Amino acid sequence: MNRRKKQNFLESCISVFDTYPREYYVALFFGVFFCYIVWTIFSYTVLQHEYYKDLADDQQIGEVTVPVTR
Repeated sequence: MNRRKKQNFLESCISVFDTYPREYYVALFFGVFFCYIVWTIFSYTVLQHEYYKDLADDQQIGEVTVPVTR
């Protein structure tokens, strides 16, 4: 009895995927993946701008003391 309930539950979960064509799920996957990439790029360029700007400044701008002899 318990095995039959488990099997019915599993079949009902799988049957959800039969309601729409496979192309919708593929499009959904690529849509979510695209949103993730856009969010990551937005995060680096807008939200974490100051951190990466300071990191670049530390690598590219330095102070050099030139000993002056007269």
